[in-house]
Amino acid sequence: MKVIKNKIFTVEFDETVGGISGLTINGDKMQWIKQGYVFAVPRDLREKEWRDFGFHLADFSSDERTATAVFQTPDIQVKTEYSFNDKGNIVVKNEITDRMDVELFLLQGQIGFNVCFYDDYKDSLTCVKSRCHTHIQCGGDDSWICLLKMGGGKTNLGVKVLKGGFASYEQFDCKSNDRGYFVVHPDVYEIAPDAPYVLEYEIFVHKGREDFIKQLKNTENYPYIEFENNTLFRGEKCRLVSAFEIAEICDRGQTVLYKQTKVGNGYKTVFKINGLGEHKLKIKGVNGKNVFAYINVILPFDELVERRVDFIINKQQYHKKGSHLDGAFLIYDAVEDRPFFSNIDPDLNATRERLATGMLIAKYLQYHDNAEYLAAFKKYTDFILREIFDENTGEVFSTVKRFSERKRLYNGPVFARLMLETYRVFKDKKFLRYMLKSINFYYENGGENFYPNGIVMFDMLNGLEDAKMHEEYEELKAKFLVHVGNVVKRGLNYPAHEVNFEQTIVSPAVSFITDAYRMTGDREYLKKLKPHLELLERFDGFQPHYKLNGVAIRFWDDYYAGNYTTMTYGDTFPQQCACLSSALYANYGKLSGDKRLFKKGLTGLKNGLCLFFPDGKASCACVFPFRVNGRKGDFFDPFINDQDTIMFIGYDYFTKTKERKN
Repeated sequence: MKVIKNKIFTVEFDETVGGISGLTINGDKMQWIKQGYVFAVPRDLREKEWRDFGFHLADFSSDERTATAVFQTPDIQVKTEYSFNDKGNIVVKNEITDRMDVELFLLQGQIGFNVCFYDDYKDSLTCVKSRCHTHIQCGGDDSWICLLKMGGGKTNLGVKVLKGGFASYEQFDCKSNDRGYFVVHPDVYEIAPDAPYVLEYEIFVHKGREDFIKQLKNTENYPYIEFENNTLFRGEKCRLVSAFEIAEICDRGQTVLYKQTKVGNGYKTVFKINGLGEHKLKIKGVNGKNVFAYINVILPFDELVERRVDFIINKQQYHKKGSHLDGAFLIYDAVEDRPFFSNIDPDLNATRERLATGMLIAKYLQYHDNAEYLAAFKKYTDFILREIFDENTGEVFSTVKRFSERKRLYNGPVFARLMLETYRVFKDKKFLRYMLKSINFYYENGGENFYPNGIVMFDMLNGLEDAKMHEEYEELKAKFLVHVGNVVKRGLNYPAHEVNFEQTIVSPAVSFITDAYRMTGDREYLKKLKPHLELLERFDGFQPHYKLNGVAIRFWDDYYAGNYTTMTYGDTFPQQCACLSSALYANYGKLSGDKRLFKKGLTGLKNGLCLFFPDGKASCACVFPFRVNGRKGDFFDPFINDQDTIMFIGYDYFTKTKERKN
């Protein structure tokens, strides 16, 4: 092992591989490089059975402050130089040379460089002490990596590209509790024999997201940009802020007209985008830099909802008298254009998290009079009560015929939320009694120590208050405050549930403590909330991309909820659970007057709407990376499954329809 160090960093090298095997910030105990992996080495991904194209290490040398590695394939040489600059930061310079006497052409994703930071979920205590979130921006000259300690703190790592850029990234070794490692693909497609391509980047310490952005903006000629919204309802204007003066904006091969205003040390730019769907913008600066950003234009919210609800009623509801599925809203395969159900795969049945589809229909009916949809929802409600709910005990089962392999505590709160929305449609107190029965069962079976998704206890209490069920209100409030007390007592030692650690293990803590403050007015809860809120925000991306900005890191959902032909581990940006964080930010921001968090919440919710399409179809998740574990990525999964939570929550913020009076 070779070591170079200065006052800021200690860098360890595996001289047999040529890359960084260990990286620590002096005075900080955290190891940033994942054990068993090597950072910064090149990868040749042009696999052929009949030929080994892989890089081999031709030479490695080092002294006390620098190291140099030379890697070769038959046609490519990469010379990688590691050094410290005058600020004490690590600089990695990769010079990619064509070894042939004819131009070298590369397709996207054919070569790359290892990025292997400690981004996995061993358990919550390990995560908050010694793991990091990896946020990657692939935007040409605006390319960077922001590493944030999962547990917070003022010593985080950043990577900013100084020359060249990233075009995309892929994941390897990704699985349920491990995000694996990444390979970033340089933004290069042709290299001449006498003109090497240079990818150079700087590794630096930052205090957190805001300081990271500040350091990018303060870097000479760095083309940092951010958007007010990366998702636009049709007709909305696009607004961006840049650290540089813009010379041209191109969209789908056409030059865009824009208005640019100097503001402080940067610029504000406003322009219109025509046409639904994704727009890859090429933004050229007067400084010669080229930046890529992604905007999505969607239908107005109420029109998008109308089409989705119509699709659910006419395409996803099952009708067969005598069947256990009669009345169910089934998941849907957009490839084969037909509904689907599995009674042995719990993530592909008609219940559990799929109850969000029923919640969306209930929410729609609170705003619209539609006899056809109301009858369909009544039939769905009959299915739910008949097949998964025991009215005597309050147990909510995982699938039809009132069957569960185990008592699953996630089921009760989701069902309770559905019953609350059903009460709001029919104004029949029996649905509130079902809600209470399921919540009582939940607490009788250990729920006071569980962190369920999407439960908003304050809303349930409001439902009881609306129905003048005062005694039940007080009983539920007392149980809930005991639950909150347990959450507060555990602090950041979050319990493992179906995975070891995740965004939706932290988000319930934020939700519960916020609701406790709303129902008691005790400001002590706000103090207890702060560390959880800080941890939750660290999951969120802030890249200028509608699939990433305000979207929480998740990387296993498509494997469980996706189509059998496409399901894969890997970053799912976005996926419906990410919107639970967004809803909390919007709710807390509105409650506290925090405009930044409120705006961030709306941004995340809006970006999540990319999972819904103009024809009424939808997707359970978008698999974002270029590839995952060697398989093609960058696609919307064809299963319509789980995603309706986003639209259900979005109703509270985006609808322009007035709620109907019962």
